Amino acid sequence: MASDGFIREVDEEVQRDRMLKLWQRYGPLAIGVALLVVAAVAGKVGWDAWQARQLEQQSAAFAAAEAALARDDLTVAAEQFASLAAGQSGDAAAVARLREAEARIATGDREAGLALLDELALDTRIDPILRDFAAVTAAQRRLGDADPVTLRADLRVHAADGAPFRHAAREISALAALEAGDEAQAIETLRQLQGDVTTPDAMRRRAGELLAALGVDNDVLPAAPAIDEAS
Repeated sequence: MASDGFIREVDEEVQRDRMLKLWQRYGPLAIGVALLVVAAVAGKVGWDAWQARQLEQQSAAFAAAEAALARDDLTVAAEQFASLAAGQSGDAAAVARLREAEARIATGDREAGLALLDELALDTRIDPILRDFAAVTAAQRRLGDADPVTLRADLRVHAADGAPFRHAAREISALAALEAGDEAQAIETLRQLQGDVTTPDAMRRRAGELLAALGVDNDVLPAAPAIDEAS
């Protein structure tokens, strides 16, 4: 029995010696891995908190710029939107630039505002919807000043079926056609607007009124039916 106890003690000693050697070999690595895990978790939590703070600050700054624009403090609004855009990238910066362009035009600095819109319309790094919006907005702002034939040509892609702002582009195209003296083209575009059930109601009414003013008999179509979500 005594020999059994002795063997057990030797075996435990050997096990402890093995564990010590394993710890000496791999312990620092285990500690390093553990610290990396802790650091990663702490970093993720810290990063999320920082992002939340940044988002809150940016939202507050955007709201302040919108408030300045709403109260016609246009220069302040333009500078605030410019500052927001400078601190952002991608679509977030593009939205701020769109609002800056609106403010610049409202201050009377039309060329600066249009330059911003033109730049955004060509920026392939941002969402195509934002590019289209910038292009159509620039065309609307140029209506009455730019060559109407060129304006209509520039709007062709934005007025095509499936384009996100096709209705606005078609309305501007119709007005540009009238300005160019192309009444037949204007009537065709207005009929297209009025006959499209996806055209916003106010725009369809304006198309009908313009057609009537041009002496064209037309029936204003009813509003587009509501989509049954359950079907």
